[in-house]
Amino acid sequence: MSMIDVQKGKDIFLNSIKDMPDKVIQDAVLVAQAECKHAHLITIASAWGLEKIERCATLQKKIVKHNSKKYANSMVEASFFEALLVKRTRMQLEDDADFTIAAYIEDFTVFTIADIKLDHLEDIADAHKLNLPMDDATPEHCVNSCLQSIIAESVTRTKLVWCMAD
Repeated sequence: MSMIDVQKGKDIFLNSIKDMPDKVIQDAVLVAQAECKHAHLITIASAWGLEKIERCATLQKKIVKHNSKKYANSMVEASFFEALLVKRTRMQLEDDADFTIAAYIEDFTVFTIADIKLDHLEDIADAHKLNLPMDDATPEHCVNSCLQSIIAESVTRTKLVWCMAD
């Protein structure tokens, strides 16, 4: 889905969801919030990936400059030291940067679309005067909640299997 699709489909989306029951709208907002947070975190991770690459390139330049005399004397030793700290050649860092920039642009676009969709859903929820739960759940809380749900479902299934076996 592109930004153009989101803008073109806004009216269709709003007309379709406005007649849904309040609980469905609330759940749709919660899904959109999770999608938006997920996309945001991926975008941040991509930005940090690019930051890492830039810092490696800077470190590599400084090592080369500092060890320029050593290169003349012991190319193997200086190259090993550089590889130990940076772990990538200059060409690999450039390739990494190109890939990471493209990934960041894609991740940022996905985040922006998710944020716009969330805004649309929140507008509908406001129009319905719905009280939405505060969106302050930590990732750890979400994981724990999912695990509890999975465990509860697993226990229920196990009991069902035992009942069917008796």
